[in-house]
Amino acid sequence: MPTRPPTATRYVSPKGAIPPVAYISYLQDIFKRPPLALVETVRKIVRDAAPGVPVTSVMTQSQWIDASIVQERTFANLCAAFAFLALGIAAVGLYGAMAYAVSGRTNEIGIRMALGAERWRVVWMVLREVLALAAVGIGLGLAGAWAAKSVISSFLFRVKPADPLTTALATGVLAGALLLAGYAPAARAARTDPLAVLRHE
Repeated sequence: MPTRPPTATRYVSPKGAIPPVAYISYLQDIFKRPPLALVETVRKIVRDAAPGVPVTSVMTQSQWIDASIVQERTFANLCAAFAFLALGIAAVGLYGAMAYAVSGRTNEIGIRMALGAERWRVVWMVLREVLALAAVGIGLGLAGAWAAKSVISSFLFRVKPADPLTTALATGVLAGALLLAGYAPAARAARTDPLAVLRHE
Protein backbone atom coordinates (compact mmCIF):
# COMPACT_ATOMS: atom_id res chain seq x y z
CA MET A 1 0.00 0.00 0.00
CA PRO A 2 1.70 3.23 -1.12
CA THR A 3 2.03 5.87 1.57
CA ARG A 4 3.05 9.49 1.54
CA PRO A 5 6.36 10.37 3.18
CA PRO A 6 6.25 12.23 6.50
CA THR A 7 5.77 15.97 6.18
CA ALA A 8 8.20 18.05 8.22
CA THR A 9 7.01 21.31 9.68
CA ARG A 10 8.28 23.97 12.06
CA TYR A 11 6.43 26.39 14.29
CA VAL A 12 7.56 29.78 15.47
CA SER A 13 6.63 30.88 18.96
CA PRO A 14 7.26 34.24 20.61
CA LYS A 15 8.27 32.34 23.77
CA GLY A 16 11.08 30.45 22.09
CA ALA A 17 11.91 27.93 19.41
CA ILE A 18 9.75 24.82 19.16
CA PRO A 19 11.45 21.51 18.31
CA PRO A 20 10.80 20.19 14.78
CA VAL A 21 7.54 18.26 14.39
CA ALA A 22 6.76 15.54 11.85
CA TYR A 23 3.26 14.37 10.93
CA ILE A 24 2.95 10.71 9.91
CA SER A 25 -0.08 9.19 8.25
CA TYR A 26 -2.27 7.20 10.63
CA LEU A 27 -2.69 4.46 8.00
CA GLN A 28 1.06 4.38 7.49
CA ASP A 29 1.52 3.64 11.19
CA ILE A 30 -1.13 0.86 11.12
CA PHE A 31 0.26 -0.96 8.08
CA LYS A 32 3.89 -0.33 9.04
CA ARG A 33 6.15 -3.28 8.39
CA PRO A 34 8.70 -4.56 10.93
CA PRO A 35 11.87 -2.44 10.79
CA LEU A 36 14.13 -5.39 9.91
CA ALA A 37 11.98 -6.13 6.86
CA LEU A 38 13.71 -3.18 5.14
CA VAL A 39 17.25 -4.49 5.71
CA GLU A 40 17.66 -5.86 2.19
CA THR A 41 16.36 -2.62 0.71
CA VAL A 42 18.84 -0.62 2.77
CA ARG A 43 21.68 -2.95 1.79
CA LYS A 44 20.81 -2.50 -1.90
CA ILE A 45 20.71 1.28 -1.60
CA VAL A 46 24.04 1.37 0.24
CA ARG A 47 25.60 -1.08 -2.26
CA ASP A 48 24.48 1.12 -5.16
CA ALA A 49 25.76 4.29 -3.49
CA ALA A 50 29.00 2.90 -2.01
CA PRO A 51 29.84 -0.67 -3.04
CA GLY A 52 32.79 -0.85 -0.64
CA VAL A 53 30.75 -0.11 2.48
CA PRO A 54 29.43 -3.31 4.14
CA VAL A 55 26.13 -3.33 6.01
CA THR A 56 26.38 -5.87 8.82
CA SER A 57 25.00 -6.48 12.30
CA VAL A 58 21.73 -4.74 11.57
CA MET A 59 19.40 -4.60 14.57
CA THR A 60 16.67 -2.44 16.01
CA GLN A 61 17.28 -0.07 18.89
CA SER A 62 15.36 -2.38 21.22
CA GLN A 63 17.56 -5.31 20.22
CA TRP A 64 20.68 -3.20 20.71
CA ILE A 65 19.55 -2.19 24.19
CA ASP A 66 18.77 -5.82 25.07
CA ALA A 67 22.18 -6.91 23.81
CA SER A 68 23.95 -4.19 25.81
CA ILE A 69 22.46 -5.36 29.13
CA VAL A 70 22.81 -9.12 28.69
CA GLN A 71 25.30 -9.38 31.55
CA GLU A 72 23.11 -7.38 33.94
CA ARG A 73 20.00 -9.35 32.96
CA THR A 74 21.80 -12.67 33.42
CA PHE A 75 23.01 -11.58 36.85
CA ALA A 76 19.48 -10.51 37.81
CA ASN A 77 18.01 -13.83 36.65
CA LEU A 78 20.65 -15.75 38.61
CA CYS A 79 19.92 -13.71 41.73
CA ALA A 80 16.20 -14.37 41.34
CA ALA A 81 16.81 -18.10 40.84
CA PHE A 82 19.03 -18.30 43.94
CA ALA A 83 16.46 -16.31 45.92
CA PHE A 84 13.69 -18.77 45.01
CA LEU A 85 16.03 -21.65 45.83
CA ALA A 86 16.81 -20.16 49.23
CA LEU A 87 13.10 -19.62 49.86
CA GLY A 88 12.36 -23.25 48.98
CA ILE A 89 15.15 -24.52 51.21
CA ALA A 90 13.90 -22.37 54.10
CA ALA A 91 10.33 -23.61 53.63
CA VAL A 92 11.39 -27.27 53.43
CA GLY A 93 13.64 -26.86 56.47
CA LEU A 94 10.85 -25.28 58.48
CA TYR A 95 8.43 -28.00 57.39
CA GLY A 96 10.85 -30.70 58.50
CA ALA A 97 11.54 -29.00 61.83
CA MET A 98 7.86 -28.46 62.60
CA ALA A 99 6.91 -31.99 61.51
CA TYR A 100 9.56 -33.40 63.85
CA ALA A 101 8.40 -31.14 66.70
CA VAL A 102 4.76 -32.07 66.18
CA SER A 103 5.55 -35.80 66.08
CA GLY A 104 7.27 -35.45 69.45
CA ARG A 105 4.18 -33.78 70.92
CA THR A 106 1.61 -36.24 69.59
CA ASN A 107 0.73 -37.47 73.07
CA GLU A 108 0.35 -33.92 74.38
CA ILE A 109 -1.87 -32.93 71.46
CA GLY A 110 -3.99 -36.07 71.84
CA ILE A 111 -4.51 -35.41 75.54
CA ARG A 112 -5.40 -31.78 74.84
CA MET A 113 -8.01 -32.89 72.30
CA ALA A 114 -9.33 -35.57 74.66
CA LEU A 115 -9.84 -32.86 77.26
CA GLY A 116 -11.88 -30.79 74.81
CA ALA A 117 -9.38 -28.72 72.86
CA GLU A 118 -10.82 -27.73 69.47
CA ARG A 119 -8.96 -28.48 66.27
CA TRP A 120 -8.41 -24.82 65.36
CA ARG A 121 -6.75 -24.28 68.73
CA VAL A 122 -4.32 -27.11 67.98
CA VAL A 123 -3.59 -25.60 64.56
CA TRP A 124 -3.04 -22.18 66.11
CA MET A 125 -0.73 -23.67 68.77
CA VAL A 126 1.55 -25.05 66.06
CA LEU A 127 1.29 -21.99 63.80
CA ARG A 128 2.20 -19.76 66.71
CA GLU A 129 5.57 -21.48 66.90
CA VAL A 130 5.95 -21.10 63.14
CA LEU A 131 5.23 -17.38 63.41
CA ALA A 132 7.78 -17.03 66.20
CA LEU A 133 10.48 -18.73 64.12
CA ALA A 134 9.50 -16.69 61.06
CA ALA A 135 9.66 -13.43 63.03
CA VAL A 136 13.16 -14.23 64.30
CA GLY A 137 14.37 -15.24 60.84
CA ILE A 138 12.84 -12.24 59.07
CA GLY A 139 14.20 -9.90 61.73
CA LEU A 140 17.72 -11.26 61.30
CA GLY A 141 17.34 -11.07 57.51
CA LEU A 142 16.19 -7.44 57.58
CA ALA A 143 19.03 -6.53 59.92
CA GLY A 144 21.54 -8.19 57.60
CA ALA A 145 20.04 -6.48 54.54
CA TRP A 146 20.20 -3.11 56.29
CA ALA A 147 23.83 -3.66 57.24
CA ALA A 148 24.74 -4.66 53.67
CA LYS A 149 22.74 -1.94 51.88
CA SER A 150 25.88 -0.02 50.93
CA VAL A 151 27.24 -3.15 49.22
CA ILE A 152 24.08 -4.16 47.35
CA SER A 153 23.26 -0.61 46.22
CA SER A 154 25.67 -0.97 43.29
CA PHE A 155 23.61 -3.91 41.97
CA LEU A 156 20.27 -2.09 42.03
CA PHE A 157 18.68 -0.06 39.25
CA ARG A 158 15.96 2.44 40.11
CA VAL A 159 15.42 0.64 43.43
CA LYS A 160 16.69 1.97 46.75
CA PRO A 161 18.45 -0.50 49.06
CA ALA A 162 15.92 0.26 51.80
CA ASP A 163 12.88 0.63 49.55
CA PRO A 164 9.86 0.11 51.85
CA LEU A 165 7.62 -1.42 49.16
CA THR A 166 10.25 -3.96 48.11
CA THR A 167 11.05 -4.78 51.74
CA ALA A 168 7.37 -5.25 52.59
CA LEU A 169 6.78 -7.41 49.51
CA ALA A 170 9.79 -9.65 50.26
CA THR A 171 8.75 -9.94 53.91
CA GLY A 172 5.19 -10.85 52.93
CA VAL A 173 6.30 -13.50 50.42
CA LEU A 174 8.69 -15.07 52.93
CA ALA A 175 6.12 -15.05 55.75
CA GLY A 176 3.46 -16.55 53.46
CA ALA A 177 5.78 -19.33 52.30
CA LEU A 178 6.74 -20.16 55.89
CA LEU A 179 3.11 -20.22 57.01
CA LEU A 180 2.21 -22.59 54.19
CA ALA A 181 5.16 -24.81 55.12
CA GLY A 182 4.06 -24.86 58.76
CA TYR A 183 0.37 -25.37 58.09
CA ALA A 184 0.78 -28.97 56.91
CA PRO A 185 2.21 -30.24 60.25
CA ALA A 186 -0.38 -28.15 62.10
CA ALA A 187 -3.26 -29.65 60.11
CA ARG A 188 -1.88 -33.14 60.61
CA ALA A 189 -1.63 -32.50 64.35
CA ALA A 190 -5.26 -31.36 64.41
CA ARG A 191 -6.32 -34.71 62.88
CA THR A 192 -4.77 -36.65 65.78
CA ASP A 193 -7.17 -39.26 67.16
CA PRO A 194 -7.26 -38.68 70.96
CA LEU A 195 -8.64 -42.18 71.62
CA ALA A 196 -5.74 -43.80 69.81
CA VAL A 197 -3.29 -41.68 71.82
CA LEU A 198 -4.97 -42.59 75.12
CA ARG A 199 -4.95 -46.30 74.23
CA HIS A 200 -1.29 -46.02 73.41
CA GLU A 201 -0.65 -44.41 76.78
